[in-house]
Amino acid sequence: MFGYKPSLGTRAIRLVAGVVSRILGLSGRTKWSNEFLQQIEPSVEASAEGKIYRFSTGNGRLLWRAKTFHSEEPLIFEWVRQFESNDVVLDVGANAGQIGRAH
Repeated sequence: MFGYKPSLGTRAIRLVAGVVSRILGLSGRTKWSNEFLQQIEPSVEASAEGKIYRFSTGNGRLLWRAKTFHSEEPLIFEWVRQFESNDVVLDVGANAGQIGRAH
């Protein structure tokens, strides 16, 4: 069989996390679970062009994407630099759906 196969340790962690999620009712379908999950949502900051961008992520894969943003998306800042202050950008088919906000 081809493709990714998690290690025994990863499978054990996923099993325990699944049991804890069920015990705490973290299905994502209730106000309780949504509020709880938002409190533990990982995030990362990246700086570019003198601005700091904060990426909010909902899982490990998106956290990795935000942490490797500079190396994985080297042309994005070249593209963004070309924007004018009144430009409107529509991102259709945004892949992982990363959101970065300058502050």
